[in-house]
Amino acid sequence: MSRHRVRAFTLVELLVVIAIIGALIGLLLPAVQRARESGRRSSCLSNVRQLALASLEYEGRFRRYPAAFDSLPIQQRQSESGERWTTWAVILMPDLEMDSAFGEYAKGYTPLPEVFIETYMCPSDSAKTRSGSACSYVANYGRDEGVVHQKPANGAFLNRIYDSKVAVLEGHWKDGKDRTIAFSERSDGGPYDEFAWSGLTSNPNNPNEDHIDREMTDEEKDRAWGPVFVWHDSPLQCAYINAPPCDECNPPDPCKLVPGTGRYIGNTCEKPCSEQLRSPNAKPSSEHGGGVNMAFGSGRALFVRETIDYRVYRALMTLSEKQSDSPDRDKMIDDQSIE
Repeated sequence: MSRHRVRAFTLVELLVVIAIIGALIGLLLPAVQRARESGRRSSCLSNVRQLALASLEYEGRFRRYPAAFDSLPIQQRQSESGERWTTWAVILMPDLEMDSAFGEYAKGYTPLPEVFIETYMCPSDSAKTRSGSACSYVANYGRDEGVVHQKPANGAFLNRIYDSKVAVLEGHWKDGKDRTIAFSERSDGGPYDEFAWSGLTSNPNNPNEDHIDREMTDEEKDRAWGPVFVWHDSPLQCAYINAPPCDECNPPDPCKLVPGTGRYIGNTCEKPCSEQLRSPNAKPSSEHGGGVNMAFGSGRALFVRETIDYRVYRALMTLSEKQSDSPDRDKMIDDQSIE
């Protein structure tokens, strides 16, 4: 009687095969993760480009560039005591085909609608939940200074709460929209419908009172840090792209909303993070590693390296370098120095 010998893997052979499979997975996984991150970064770049294009649409409708902070349309507010002010992100909603969401904000109700908008979120931003008014992007507010000194040459987005007559017009872009940053990523930025500016009174919606805290216009006190980014004459290391938070502002956000309003957090900030100390943290940052996605006034979008010369970065934030308050107004910019 013949016996058939059964062929089978030995334990050693199985272990070798498992080891080989594990090694292959270890080699392939980083490549897969890099491919996924590349896709997320591309989507993020597309988002920030959409913001720049929406700003151009807004400019076409109103003959001025959108402001960092502006008033809601008075004809849509449900009451005089309702929310009066908002951010660039709410103002741009109609140009992103989000008219219904804008209509809810324009009513002036509190609490705020907190509508989630996919375009305002970078897929790589893991620190925020995909809900409410989460936002990964900030606008170019210009120089870190008191709003009383603001001017179009220093930055693309102005504060029209302080002065409703100021505006960035077509003729202000002396350096060209293709060479002026409009938007950037900021991984530690707050909600798009809450702005941080220390110049408002504690009750800015009261129509019978001055909504500006005139005592806060001193350039050492009057600051803005969200949802915007700023440039500095003599920046601290923590004000650079992807730099860590300033030591004085740790934890990074001890500010609270002003009671009775929906979005004003400026004049409630106390030590260890006052308005002046908070401002250097209003800088570009991302989770991509190595840099951030930025969009220019023309709609062009680029991945800008964090190693960019700060003088170049500062020049890219000014609309007219020679007319700005930059301490280095003769900096020459070329494409090689940007990327």
